[in-house]
Amino acid sequence: MRAWLASCAVAARLASDRADLWMPAALAWIVSVGWIPFALVVVPFPGEGDLVAFGAGLFTSSLWPLNAILIVLAGVVVVVAAILLRAVAEAALARAMALALPGPATADAGGSGRVVAGLFLIRIVTAVPTALAIAAAGLVLAAVAPDEFQSPDIGGEVYVRVAGRLLPALVVLVLALLVGAVVAAVAGRHVVTARGGSAAVALSEAVRELARRPGPLLALASSTLLGAALYLLVCLMLLRVLWAPLQAVLAE
Repeated sequence: MRAWLASCAVAARLASDRADLWMPAALAWIVSVGWIPFALVVVPFPGEGDLVAFGAGLFTSSLWPLNAILIVLAGVVVVVAAILLRAVAEAALARAMALALPGPATADAGGSGRVVAGLFLIRIVTAVPTALAIAAAGLVLAAVAPDEFQSPDIGGEVYVRVAGRLLPALVVLVLALLVGAVVAAVAGRHVVTARGGSAAVALSEAVRELARRPGPLLALASSTLLGAALYLLVCLMLLRVLWAPLQAVLAE
């Protein structure tokens, strides 16, 4: 724990002193999870009636199931584009760090198409378990949501009841996120620091390292995700305060 806190302090000092790292770091943050507070604050959350009408419209449309497939494909394209932008941002960060901390292992880190391609492939591969977990949760949601939305008087909020029935799938999703985050972080470090290292070699090294010491790596990933979640919560509350007067003006 003491080593983690010391590393956090070093990272905080580095981030505050290096303004050239802010733009690529902001890009990596926004395309990954930083957009969530903006969407939750600015975009109106649909009510139960809206969701029922949307689902019924999809199912009764003459384009069914093509309309649902097109929606999924559009989501996949957006996710792949976001992963590519994050790979570019991480490569820029790696290059800046290599210039700040020269050494034999980091002399050519970042700044090349090889690093961007390696980071992109690593993010794609490590996102597969999460994508499968999301697909499984979506199938469970499609199976339980109609019954819950058509039975609103059995007690409790409908979203809470749906979340309760989705709990096992959500646990699997969290585990997939943790494992994917660990493998992506370790493999990304190998791609950045190893000259000529491929994404396949980096992924195999990451899996072996995870097998050697799963406890510390999973604990670090859990603490990182928890810290990111708390930071997102702070951003959400701050944006609500800032957006309220703007929303009132726009409503007029």
